[in-house]
Amino acid sequence: MSRIPQITSRDAVSPDTYPIFDSIVASRGAVRGPFTVLMYSPEVARRVAEYGAFVRFESSLPSHLREAAATTVVREYECAYEWAMHSVSAPEAGVSPATMAVIRDRASLDSLPSDEQAVIRYARELVATHHVTDDTFAAVHAILGDKGTAELTAAIGYYCAIGCVLNALEVPAPEGPTPPLPGGPHPSPALRPHPSHHPLAYGQTGQTGKRANGQSATIFPAPSVVASHRRQARRGNL
Repeated sequence: MSRIPQITSRDAVSPDTYPIFDSIVASRGAVRGPFTVLMYSPEVARRVAEYGAFVRFESSLPSHLREAAATTVVREYECAYEWAMHSVSAPEAGVSPATMAVIRDRASLDSLPSDEQAVIRYARELVATHHVTDDTFAAVHAILGDKGTAELTAAIGYYCAIGCVLNALEVPAPEGPTPPLPGGPHPSPALRPHPSHHPLAYGQTGQTGKRANGQSATIFPAPSVVASHRRQARRGNL
């Protein structure tokens, strides 16, 4: 059960917001997932829906790369609802079972095609450290160019926002056969390590570390603490 009641019926909104409710139903088939709680602020729901419609249907990104990035974000957010959704939509867009397994297990990217490696690394770094290294940016830019890189970054931002809404308000995953994410949900924030100590943010390729729930995890290539500090120093933050 979500932390606030989910709005799924037109009868639950005021008549002046019927157009927003109806537009979401028209574009998505129903008011579901994050929109069941965003409808408490109909204008937010409308604008988020429009943002998502562009990302999903109008972006110039190749569909398999868009879905690889989206699935990476929802995996890193450990967002059960969106994982269930993208477990269906990503394979339909051409993301292979092998790639899905790498994303799910936070495994090394070495076995993946170069375009998927670049996009998944970009998403992982941006979510984990809030920055991307020069090398990671260059790899994505070489594939997608200026416009594609901007759209990829905006798509990652969209799925981060959706993950925040779903996780904070505890919108449950739909019932169905989708297996749960390894390790289940994160523990209480008070029990998590500080982000600067997050092994998935600052580890080196091939190492393993303990996630917050005590399970082992393979650490993906990501910037080191030194590189992070250098970036902050250039910005005058240190």
